[in-house]
Amino acid sequence: MLGRAQRTKFGAVTVSEDRPVVVRAGPGDAAAIAGIAAEALPEPWSEAGFAEEITLPEARVWLARGSQGGALGYLVAHRVLDELQILSLAVASGQRRRGTASALLERALASEAGLRVVHLEVRSNDAAAQAFYDRVGFRPVGLRRGFYPDGADAVLLARAVSSADAR
Repeated sequence: MLGRAQRTKFGAVTVSEDRPVVVRAGPGDAAAIAGIAAEALPEPWSEAGFAEEITLPEARVWLARGSQGGALGYLVAHRVLDELQILSLAVASGQRRRGTASALLERALASEAGLRVVHLEVRSNDAAAQAFYDRVGFRPVGLRRGFYPDGADAVLLARAVSSADAR
């Protein structure tokens, strides 16, 4: 059965039946999140690292699940006063370009009342990630040379948050 196509707040086109369900992650989700990170990122966190992160009071960890309950992607951030620092966002390779990252970001912004700005770093050599963040309103605000273990630079991005994001 085909669902109705819809455009998300951030411009991604999704089919309503395929729209992931985004929930706050719990300690039991650390293995699934670590699996996605291992597949998607050059320097992934460990399962133990995610499990510890989920327990921190400042941590915000969201998990996107598909209609069958499988983990599709995750977003890890820290809330500090009126700012959100995204530490890691990844989507399983077979699920990319289907609105999962947009759904995670939308949920993060909608769940955190009173945000003023969201920050993150992205690899300077990751054109796909930079294009995604540009589409969802992030703008470059700086550069950290040699930030990543392999020597890649980090492009610092920021996005102002409006009251419309809290819907």
